[in-house]
Amino acid sequence: MLLYKCRYSSVSFVSSYYLKEVFGSKNIADYSDLKDEDILNIEILKDQYKGLNITSWQIPKLQGSIDLFVNFISFQEMEPEVVQNYCNHISRLKPKYILLRNILEGKKKQSSDAPYGVTEPIVGDDYDTFLPEYKLLATDSSIFGFKTEDNFHSQLRLYARY
Repeated sequence: MLLYKCRYSSVSFVSSYYLKEVFGSKNIADYSDLKDEDILNIEILKDQYKGLNITSWQIPKLQGSIDLFVNFISFQEMEPEVVQNYCNHISRLKPKYILLRNILEGKKKQSSDAPYGVTEPIVGDDYDTFLPEYKLLATDSSIFGFKTEDNFHSQLRLYARY
C-alpha cells in the first residue's frame, strides 16, 4: 500500500487528484475521506485502499506498522524538535527500513544574508540520535546523491530496525 504524507493542504489536494485519476477514486483515500476518523488503522485501510494520501496532522492517528518510511529532503526544512517529533511517530509505526535523503551539510542557517534558512540545521548524526532503534546500513552522497550549485551535497541514508 502506498502511504503519502503531505504537509500542505494545497499539495495534498493536487496529489490526491493525481492519485485518484491514476488509480481510481475508490482506490485512494485522502484527507477528505478520513478527516472524521479518530484512528487510522493501517491493517484495515490497506484492505480497503491501494493507497492513502494523508496530511501531516493525521499522522498521530495512524496505528499499525509499515514496511518502509521514505522522506526526501523535507525534514531539512524543519527545526530539530519538529523532526524529532516526526521520528517518534515513524518509530511508533515500526518500519523495517527507513530511507532518507538529506543535505550532508544541513540546510543553510537563517541569517540577514539568508532569510530562508533554518535556526539549527539537521544533519545525518541527528537522525542517528532521533532513531535509536535503527542501525545505519548505508549512506551515499556520490553515486545516488549530487552536489548543488551552492556546494551542498545530497545524501541518501538507509536504516534498518534492530
